[in-house]
Amino acid sequence: MTIMHKLKSELGRQAMSRIKYEKFVPDLENGPGSAKRAGEVARRLGITKTLIVTDKILVDIGLVGPINNALQNAGTQTVIFDGVLPDPTVAQIEDGAEFYIANGCDGIIAIGGGSAMDCAKMIGAVVSNNKPPAAFAGAFKVRKRIPALIAVPTTHGTGSEVTFAAVVSDPVAQRKLLVSDFKIVPRVAILDPELLTGLPPAISAATGMDALTHAVESYLSPWATSYSLEKSRSAVKGVFDFILRAYHDGESDLEAREGMLLASFNAGIGISCGAVGYVHAIAHTLGYNYHTPHGVANAMILPHVLRFYGDAAAPRLAELARLVGLSTTGNSDEDLARLFIDRICEMQREMHMPTTVQGLRADRVDDMATIALQEAHGERHSMLFRFGEFMMDTGYPTIKHMTHGECARIVRHCVAPPSSKL
Repeated sequence: MTIMHKLKSELGRQAMSRIKYEKFVPDLENGPGSAKRAGEVARRLGITKTLIVTDKILVDIGLVGPINNALQNAGTQTVIFDGVLPDPTVAQIEDGAEFYIANGCDGIIAIGGGSAMDCAKMIGAVVSNNKPPAAFAGAFKVRKRIPALIAVPTTHGTGSEVTFAAVVSDPVAQRKLLVSDFKIVPRVAILDPELLTGLPPAISAATGMDALTHAVESYLSPWATSYSLEKSRSAVKGVFDFILRAYHDGESDLEAREGMLLASFNAGIGISCGAVGYVHAIAHTLGYNYHTPHGVANAMILPHVLRFYGDAAAPRLAELARLVGLSTTGNSDEDLARLFIDRICEMQREMHMPTTVQGLRADRVDDMATIALQEAHGERHSMLFRFGEFMMDTGYPTIKHMTHGECARIVRHCVAPPSSKL
């Protein structure tokens, strides 16, 4: 680990150790049919007119209608902003904020995946603070708390319904803005498994592996707290118990869907305290450059990074192996860690998940490794010309330093053989 990365990571650890994230966690409404209680929740929060932030597909397939009706039946007026697209842009957020103000709203409900949640958080930040989305890039720049936000996830992966982060795309500047602030955390999360019965198996697999990656990386994090470790463990157990059931029988197995929703929620608490690590740094790079879905990229990279950690991760991975029932008498920590990683790979194969990135060429591997490590090590900004941003970018807390060559070897695993058909 470089001296600066080590210093910034230690500052981050000290800051997170003083934060009691329990007090920021949204109130939870869960169980089959819980989305129908959205009106009661809005009334409890004092919302009289809510902006529903979602995407057109969810409106068209009928997921939004019953929630809209529940709100109106409870006396809450509604308007629908269905302009959310994957990776919400500055322009989408500004459009949503204008729509919120023009319609006299006083609360927000986000229905969808991580993009809808992030868009809703940022609309709230814009209308509360009267500043453009880019003004909040970085850490703790949202001065006024956003309006009451209810989060209703329709996937089980991002955990955005409980995190204090949002990601905004700026196509003009060709960059992604990460906003982190406790003032954008939703007030209530509604986890209704009935909303997920139509989720296709491939998306169930990808979002489930996203949740598992959050859980495992946060469990290995030097920033983890006793509270977050408990949540990360619960998330790992939940994914191992339910992901294959959700994949194979997600249309009718409501217990599996609810189990995955709770696992994603708990993993979101895990990364809110412990952050993520090298898996996410590499996955973000592949996603941005090759549009690999985030959960798919995380799934590809996770086993390789865990093997790279080796002895540094073995005790913690052994704990997780015992937790999910992989332990047998006489196993060493190293043996259990291997069993844990192997089981992740087995689950991915059973769900027919991709192992290579479409379009990634061998001559691009070194560039991808460079970009990923800049993110992981907090080196995306110039210490000379942008010192404030440089110091606030702590990078990710890691248990073992990864060199460029080691990162490149991991990325190279994602290059398809010449004869492979994706």
